[in-house]
Amino acid sequence: MNSLIIDDDPLTREFITEFMRRTEFLRLAGTCESAIEAVNLIEENDNIDLLFLDIEMPEMTGLEMLRVLKSPIPTILITSQRDYALESYEYGVVDFLVKPVDYVRFMKAVRKVQELYFRAEKLKENVEYVFVKVNSNLIKIFLRDIYYIEALADYVLIHTKEHQHIYLSTMKALIQRLPSYFVRIHRSFIVNCRNIDYIEDTAVVINRKVLTISNTYKIDFYNQLNIL
Repeated sequence: MNSLIIDDDPLTREFITEFMRRTEFLRLAGTCESAIEAVNLIEENDNIDLLFLDIEMPEMTGLEMLRVLKSPIPTILITSQRDYALESYEYGVVDFLVKPVDYVRFMKAVRKVQELYFRAEKLKENVEYVFVKVNSNLIKIFLRDIYYIEALADYVLIHTKEHQHIYLSTMKALIQRLPSYFVRIHRSFIVNCRNIDYIEDTAVVINRKVLTISNTYKIDFYNQLNIL
């Protein structure tokens, strides 16, 4: 899971970074000294799966940051004040760590995230179709018919065998609800691996459409393929 640490305290950032190095299923995506810096980073790179977020920071608090995010991201809050615990759960956070954080308590929190993550992954693998709101109608789309999905600002364009559907969603929010054979290959593209015709070095070809594979997503994409 790509994880981002947001805390204005350098010592806390150092401790959490070290804890992550000891934890196989976590990967450090970056560290930020402020919530404003983190929001900008997330908007540029929406491949973030987990936040370790301090509450008390200047200019923008951790809770204020959660309010402004376009799409919710699983979050473990970190603070020196226990008084925030009750309020924090109103934002759907997974767990709440009190400074100074020790490794045992850290692992208990990330295990909660891991359990929720894999439970959601298991459930969505059995999905055969989705309903997408187009204008005032709910359109049924079979996943097998989707070639690829393209980002259009705050919307996505779903390309199927017969139609194109514009849907209000972010790419990150959408891929979290799709089975694992839907894979991000670019900031602008999610592909249905079951409908790929062939793969060039830096591109995927689906139904004669050439889609670029970006370096950001290349490794994860190839790891999803059944390569003999």
